[in-house]
Amino acid sequence: MPSRGRDIVVIGTSAGGLEAVDNLLSQLPNGLPATVFVVQHLAPQSTAETLLPRLKKHKGLKCSLALNGKAFQRGRLYIARPDYHLLIKGNKVLEIGGFRSLQEGQTVEFDVVKGPKGFQAENV
Repeated sequence: MPSRGRDIVVIGTSAGGLEAVDNLLSQLPNGLPATVFVVQHLAPQSTAETLLPRLKKHKGLKCSLALNGKAFQRGRLYIARPDYHLLIKGNKVLEIGGFRSLQEGQTVEFDVVKGPKGFQAENV
């Protein structure tokens, strides 16, 4: 399958995974030519605004909340609001509210294939 020209990194974590996200982001190079999406499990009544200052310390990526229907850009990190998941359609990010199809212990399946810039995921 030919590349669609979208280089993305997708990170999903449970409520206790913020340190792992911090660690991973600190290892990404400045000027990363990709878009990073983070979905952090938080209580629906909490606010992702508390995550922004912590993730903004990673100066290599501009960090903001994902906005429904907004086109995403390379070199940016987008955070899902609490109780939302993100769907990438074309060059836009869509918020999917309250979506809970995975149970604890279930996995996300995908194929790893060799792409023009190295390995990449397909058939997620």
